[in-house]
Amino acid sequence: METIITKNFISTILLAAVASSPAMALTWAELKSTALDHAPALEIAKSELSAADATIKSANAQFLPNISSSLSASQNIDTSTHKSANNYDASILVEQSLFSFGRSAAQLDAAKSGKSASLANLKLSSVTLRTKLARAWAKALYLQELGRISEKNIARREANAQIVKLRYQGGRENKGSVLKTETATLETKTDTFEAKDNFELSKGDLSVLIGKDIDPSETLAGEIVPDLQITVAKPSREHPEVTALHAKEKQAEAALKESRRKYLPDLALSASARRSATPNLPLNDPEYTAGLTLRIPMFTPSTSADIASAAAKRKSASVALKEAQSSHSQKMKSAESSLKFAQQRLEIANKSFDASKLQAEVSRQRYTLGLVSFQDWDSYESDLMKSEADVLRCKLEVANAHADYIEALGINLEEGP
Repeated sequence: METIITKNFISTILLAAVASSPAMALTWAELKSTALDHAPALEIAKSELSAADATIKSANAQFLPNISSSLSASQNIDTSTHKSANNYDASILVEQSLFSFGRSAAQLDAAKSGKSASLANLKLSSVTLRTKLARAWAKALYLQELGRISEKNIARREANAQIVKLRYQGGRENKGSVLKTETATLETKTDTFEAKDNFELSKGDLSVLIGKDIDPSETLAGEIVPDLQITVAKPSREHPEVTALHAKEKQAEAALKESRRKYLPDLALSASARRSATPNLPLNDPEYTAGLTLRIPMFTPSTSADIASAAAKRKSASVALKEAQSSHSQKMKSAESSLKFAQQRLEIANKSFDASKLQAEVSRQRYTLGLVSFQDWDSYESDLMKSEADVLRCKLEVANAHADYIEALGINLEEGP
């Protein structure tokens, strides 16, 4: 009997421990790690890089000989005798480009430039994704905390409503004040439900960015405002956006060069071997041929259009690069300024919240003693809740400004905090 009681006691303790254990909490580091492995934006950029590798292999293949073979069978019918004869033919052809006046080399250069552009785009995609992820993460943390604050405000509103109700029952307050406190409680409950619903939606936004579903029961672990004491050094390299535009300009230049080479001739060597056979007859002797082929483009209307298109794309890429180079320093200054003033607004909001807490507590005591009116007390209560919400909103502004600052530095998912 004692053994059974002991086992039941241990089982109860274990169940209580499981029930009281905290729910799973997702961290920023885990979110970044998942994004690096599954984010659709990065998968698309990686696929484009793989396609660029394949294009280089295709361009290199132009320097190799082309080998083709053919087999054919035919039947000849003599209409006068109605007799038929079968013929069989086999051949092999080898072609090798000897000199293309730089056309093949231009195609290879264009392919290599395309790979450089794809690689730069992959790095830029990582920077852009980090910014989107940081903003979505801060928003989700904000909504999670907003829900918690709203739940706390429900309890405060209900306690306030009880105080007003007791004063009303004692004949020291009017019915309108009772109804107003009840309405305020209902509004706070609605705000809480909305915050919780938006929090779940924000987790869906995070899931889309990282390419993997987040458990609905999972909470988020972290502060809305990142640790600003962590020094983020400016990379010595140029910003990935500028690098990507550099690569795009080189790719456009290579494409223009390739288009212009289409007007030039091509010299190729070809050789073939052929042998035919007819049933019941000896094999025919093999036939061998070899020669040089000079191809000279005479009339190619599409080439002129290709050159015009390539020239326009090169000009567009050059203008975009110059604009990015000239505006990058300004973007950096703007991001630093936004972060600085967002921090200052947060400091002011915190001080205002501290003052509102003190005023609300004093006003509550004075109202209980009948020293202030319900309207004055309710005003202080509303200011308290509003100032706390303002602190939360300012924290989100700091987090977004910090994300923009990191983006201006060109920090990607693997580099930054």
